[in-house]
Amino acid sequence: MNTIAIQVPFKDVALNADAKRNPVIGTWSTAERPRVRITGKTTTSTKDLVQVSRLGNPLVNEVVVPSGLKDAFNALPPDKDASVAPVVARVKDPEVPKLIQGIYGVKAPATPRNDLVEIFLTGITTKAGGPIKADLNSQLNNADVNPSAFGRRRCWRLNLSVKPTAKPNRLGVPRRRPAGLPERPAAHRRRGRHRAAGAGGRGADRQAGQRAGRRDGVNANDHAFGTSFPYVALPNVGAVNNGTSAGTPLPVVRRRRHAATFGPSG
Repeated sequence: MNTIAIQVPFKDVALNADAKRNPVIGTWSTAERPRVRITGKTTTSTKDLVQVSRLGNPLVNEVVVPSGLKDAFNALPPDKDASVAPVVARVKDPEVPKLIQGIYGVKAPATPRNDLVEIFLTGITTKAGGPIKADLNSQLNNADVNPSAFGRRRCWRLNLSVKPTAKPNRLGVPRRRPAGLPERPAAHRRRGRHRAAGAGGRGADRQAGQRAGRRDGVNANDHAFGTSFPYVALPNVGAVNNGTSAGTPLPVVRRRRHAATFGPSG
């Protein structure tokens, strides 16, 4: 995994530049490449750029989206997510809980998984009628948001008013510790996604997802987070599974800051 870390003032990403009234932001990144058309042995390339990948809430494309729709999903802007019925159907009835049930014997929660719709597509809020009774990371919680313009989409939502904690709980929101996923990088991302798919935010189902999360053996990062920007743990020099250089972080290389594009925060 590669990390591009940037540091910007809250006012640059908050709706109406007011992070106190509008603390929840939604971000995503995209990758583009020149359009290429191949006909037989003839290859024609133009300077037109087309979107080939996008990232927001982690592992939605990798875990939730069916393989036949992954390329199309990567090419879509997030505001089109709710219009792709097969993708929404897989959010409501995902494959991962069934696999966890088959492998670990942890019973899969009942469907439809409207709690996952809230986690993946709207953010956690009591204002959308979802099953998770908390106001955490949905833009509907912003004071200046226009509810009629709010759309379901996959993005990485962050509540800027939630302070980081020195002792994050790996189970995050189910343990009433909002300074973990999806708010801060306080747990292994795959664990967070399996936990969400296995339980989400529905009361009685949380324990099942927590049991599945504990059984994967990933209790913490192999390197501690930093205490200053960019905070993320440094990468290893070599592969982590070859038994030679794992556990040796690379030296810090400071570079100039660059601008970045964020998705709309309203």
